[in-house]
Amino acid sequence: MKKGILVYSMMGIISFFVLLSSGVSSAYASEDIMTLTKNAVYNVLEVNRPVASMVIDAHDGRILWQEGIDLPRDPASISKLMTLLLVFDAIKEGKFALDTQITATPKDEAIGKIYEISNNKMTSGVNYSVRELITLTLVPSSNVATIMLSRLVESNEGLFVTKMNEKAKFLGMNQTHFYNASGASAVAFQGYYQPQGYEWQKNNQTSARDLAIMTFHFLKDHPEITEFTKEPVVTTKKGTAHEETFEAYNHSLPGKKYALTGVDGLKTGSSPLAAFNIVATAKENNTRIIGIIMGVGDWVDQDGEYYRHPFLNAIFKYAFERYEYKKLLSAGENEINGQKIVLADDFYATVDKNQEPKYQLQNGTLQVESNQPLVNENLPVAQVNYHNLAMEKQNNQSKEKLSVQKQIILPLLFLGAGISSISCHFLIMRFKKKQRVKTRRRHRKSSLPSFLFIFIGFLFIIVSVLLYFV
Repeated sequence: MKKGILVYSMMGIISFFVLLSSGVSSAYASEDIMTLTKNAVYNVLEVNRPVASMVIDAHDGRILWQEGIDLPRDPASISKLMTLLLVFDAIKEGKFALDTQITATPKDEAIGKIYEISNNKMTSGVNYSVRELITLTLVPSSNVATIMLSRLVESNEGLFVTKMNEKAKFLGMNQTHFYNASGASAVAFQGYYQPQGYEWQKNNQTSARDLAIMTFHFLKDHPEITEFTKEPVVTTKKGTAHEETFEAYNHSLPGKKYALTGVDGLKTGSSPLAAFNIVATAKENNTRIIGIIMGVGDWVDQDGEYYRHPFLNAIFKYAFERYEYKKLLSAGENEINGQKIVLADDFYATVDKNQEPKYQLQNGTLQVESNQPLVNENLPVAQVNYHNLAMEKQNNQSKEKLSVQKQIILPLLFLGAGISSISCHFLIMRFKKKQRVKTRRRHRKSSLPSFLFIFIGFLFIIVSVLLYFV
């Protein structure tokens, strides 16, 4: 414990000097997290200042607020979100379902009895649904429930951690490395959890930016996650001898001490090295945002569990007051930057309420100009396809021209050809009358081509009528 506190203190000092040397990276330079929180009428102490804080738009990943977002940090139990992301991916792939039953083993029961790490009372031989284990992982932050889920996805504990790291790399979490599935170092499991190929005493490492990236993708791919995190109190195995009830550690949820309207998730995490962290999400009207607070307080003062929430609420209030996600343009004809364009669909984006949105037209797509960078440069920005109205008119004129050709010119051509063919017949007949016909048989042979002309002529006239009316 003392060693953990010492390491945490050293990291805090390093983080402090990093901030001094690089400057506070804030989306709004005139305010820092302390000023913002006090302006939101929360009484907070400098000693509890977060090491990192961040808000992003959950629709396209724009950064709406940031401080210290790239500082390396221990996520503690927020690591469980990556385990659950792999669980939800597996469910989506059809590998198992929320109602799939898992029987607790004697090893699981033993892990559940380790006092030093957060747990629930897992009982050997009892069946737990995946749904129940997800709730136990998210709300009481049960380490044994987390390990049981990880083993369901991949029985080899080391390979599962490898999957976590591969997923992090795929998402662009470039400062993240996992050594275990739950956020508690493997050595804390007293030999019951041993991910091969990873140092058991090591703590997971990430940053506020990386946690925002992970949460952004989690909500995009599996928005149902908030159904597990929105309640202030949950009960598992209800009506059985193994029933347990838990209070959520997210005190910004409705009904909790720092309740903030719209908050419905996600996960807290704390440890001697990490101090107190939270990743949360909230929705107001159509605007959904993701907030990260890391490194609040000191592990020695367990009230840090509460100290993180005024900071979270303050950055949430800031984001909701200043930004909104809404429909900016309707599908169809619009005039943008002096050009008349036609949008393929309605256009939605997150914009600053205090500014008129400005638009960019590029390569057939329309976007909003924004000073807010993306949390990950590889994320697709909000955009909609369009085409130029002048070009559309030109195309329509071409189509009309072709239509005229089809409806008038072509019928006239066929009509003219038909009349010409019939005229040829009468010319031939007139010519023949001037000739002396010696035999009746010879007359019949020479008259056949002339009647062929009249047949073709009437055929052309019929085609011209059909082309005109069809």
